[in-house]
Order: sequence, then structure tokens, then C-alpha cells
Amino acid sequence: MMHSAKGRRFLLLSVKMTAPLLWVVFACLHQGCASHPYPPERTYHDNGRKMEIIRRDKNGKKHGKCQTWYSSGMKKSVIVYKHGETKSYTFWNPNGKKAIAERYRE
Repeated sequence: MMHSAKGRRFLLLSVKMTAPLLWVVFACLHQGCASHPYPPERTYHDNGRKMEIIRRDKNGKKHGKCQTWYSSGMKKSVIVYKHGETKSYTFWNPNGKKAIAERYRE
């Protein structure tokens, strides 16, 4: 079941949790945890599998590891950003074979 909150979409995986635990999970996904004050943006394929996870800094620029997946569940890409600048990337073919990888110097 897809839900959205302030432009963020997430998948509610189970409703068999007790109300307090469900609230903690929702609060963590929606507002972020202490260790991750800016929670990642998550989108899902129609079949329920992850499509992408994007992390941003406080200015809205991509920051950290951003990942995408094929609808089959195989990893498609991992791109590492530092305040909007691409630092490294890796792409995979749909069969899981690494297609290209590049790391930029500081």
C-alpha cells in the first residue's frame, strides 16, 4: 500500500504492528532519526520493489549514496554525491553484471 507525506512516498509493509511501534516507524520515515536528520526519499515500482532512494542535504542538494533498482529487484545504479557534486558512480546491466564504474578525485 503506497502512502505519501509532504511529497515523500513510502510503502507500509505491515499493519500488524502495535500503534506505538507503528508511530515510531512512521515518525522515523517522515521526520528522520537523530542519526539521519534528513531522511531519504524513497520511490517504489508498481510491483512494490524499490525503485530509488535519494538522499539530500539541508539545502536540498543530493548528498550521500543514491541508489536505483530495476523492477526485477536487481541493482541498477549507485551514485555518491557530496552536496550536489557527483563523487562516484556504478551502473549495472539488468542481468546484474557491472557495466561501468567511475570515481572522481577530490
